[in-house]
Amino acid sequence: WGGLRGAIGLALGMVVVSSHDGFLTDKDAKLMLFHIGLMATWTLIINATTCGALVRYLGLNDVSDGRKVLLVFTKRRLHNICDQLLQDINRYVFEGKINQAGEVLTVDTKQVIFPVVESMSAAMKKS
Repeated sequence: WGGLRGAIGLALGMVVVSSHDGFLTDKDAKLMLFHIGLMATWTLIINATTCGALVRYLGLNDVSDGRKVLLVFTKRRLHNICDQLLQDINRYVFEGKINQAGEVLTVDTKQVIFPVVESMSAAMKKS
């Protein structure tokens, strides 16, 4: 259901139409391109309307309980980090220390991401 859905066939059909060098008539080349385009459109329509149902039927969108807990934990951890950053910014702005508030905004992403990744790894090792 994924993939190119006829893009390569359509591209090759356009190449044949533009440079068939007499082994096909213009009418046959255009007819071939029409059929390739029709097949590409048909597969796109079929795949687009059935892909969601197929994913649900195969259970590919199910999330394990462990992964759900990990996602909730990660969301909570990121929320706490963002809250702390906002509190620091508000405190600096309230105290009139605008330059320090700007420094908080340019926090290194390693300071935010690494603690989350480390706590996720620790949680995964426990489970």
